[in-house]
Amino acid sequence: MARLLLVHWRPAEAAAGVRMLRAAGHSVRIFDRKGGAGLGELRRRPPEALLIDLSRLPSHGREVAEWFRATRATRTLPLVFLGGTEEKVERARRQFPGAEFADWRRVRGAVRPPLRRPRRDPPPPRPRDGGMPGYSGTRLPRKIGLRPGEPAILIDAPAGIEEKLAPLPAGTTLRRGARGRAPVVLLFVRNRAALERRFAAAERATAPGGRLWLVWPKKAGALAADLSQPAVRAFGLERAWVDYKVCAVDVDWSGLAFARRPRRS
Repeated sequence: MARLLLVHWRPAEAAAGVRMLRAAGHSVRIFDRKGGAGLGELRRRPPEALLIDLSRLPSHGREVAEWFRATRATRTLPLVFLGGTEEKVERARRQFPGAEFADWRRVRGAVRPPLRRPRRDPPPPRPRDGGMPGYSGTRLPRKIGLRPGEPAILIDAPAGIEEKLAPLPAGTTLRRGARGRAPVVLLFVRNRAALERRFAAAERATAPGGRLWLVWPKKAGALAADLSQPAVRAFGLERAWVDYKVCAVDVDWSGLAFARRPRRS
């Protein structure tokens, strides 16, 4: 019948529904936080419909749906949201007009209409509710460039930064320390001495083509020392890094995003 992808953060809880779908002849794969089905693979061989459970981590499920709608190979796939409280369902309805909604007990019937009559041009997702104050409704993870399925490295980050970055895009992980590489690296420094001491480690941790955030205490904040936006910009430029974005991480910290300056041939 159809190839279905189920987004559920506790697949064991969805076992009964999966059995019903498979009994109806469908092939069901699971997308979970540990990468049961990778985004790259799904782009190459997409399913025929996306099922998203709203009872567990609904914001993560909506992130996956956003990724599918933003990707050319998958943007027309039918979306079916399952379960969840009335509030969670209403939020998903507002964000994804045209999607199907059903209770898990009716999952077999819920997938039939969108599979028979898929939309050729589904409406795009609407902006999510909420967002950090002062950021035009854009959440911090998106501002700093976190993407679904990709890791990020935090170097010398203050306690509690993980909570400020929540909820993360689906499949995104945060790793403290300068081990390995990642497409997004955030280096937190309190003063010029720390910037000079830790920059090399952050540079090594930034994957080719990645973005390196240099984050320092705001001048008006309680942590202010001897760094400023012009000083941080000049520091990066002197080391062949070009800044292209500024972001207030929170009330205490500001950041500049840098990319490696292309080498002249």
